[in-house]
Amino acid sequence: MKTEGYTTSFTVDQTPEEVFNAINNVRAWWGEIQGDTNKLGAEFTYRVQDVHRSKQKITEFIPGKKVVWHVVDGYLGFVVKDKSEWKGTDIVLEIAKKDDKTEVRFKHDNAAARFLGERSDRGASHEKSRFHRCHFRRQNSRRSLRCHQYSGQTSAE
Repeated sequence: MKTEGYTTSFTVDQTPEEVFNAINNVRAWWGEIQGDTNKLGAEFTYRVQDVHRSKQKITEFIPGKKVVWHVVDGYLGFVVKDKSEWKGTDIVLEIAKKDDKTEVRFKHDNAAARFLGERSDRGASHEKSRFHRCHFRRQNSRRSLRCHQYSGQTSAE
């Protein structure tokens, strides 16, 4: 049974092209990455020790507008029931100009909804806060895209 998924959106001050380039520089913000992250058809693997591993294939790549990663394999060591629940899901990032800002719409479909949207366990909370706090930071009352190497800890901004 397919669920709707987890969806969120926010705006930043950069251009759609700057946002697209920053999102696709996955090494700068997600952690240990192997493989290409910035071209159609490429595959890359994300890994955090023995806790989280996922392999994504870039199935859509429209500069300044959209990127879709299909999770071809995955392991979530902290999930109780189905440690491979991300497998077969899609992560979609859509980018659009909205007035003088850029809107980013993030969606992770299917089983990821249980992980990101419905669970209240520490893992889900950590993943959601990491996406918002470590990737997109507020500076001087402006929301700004700041991609940087994820250190393994999040803090409120």
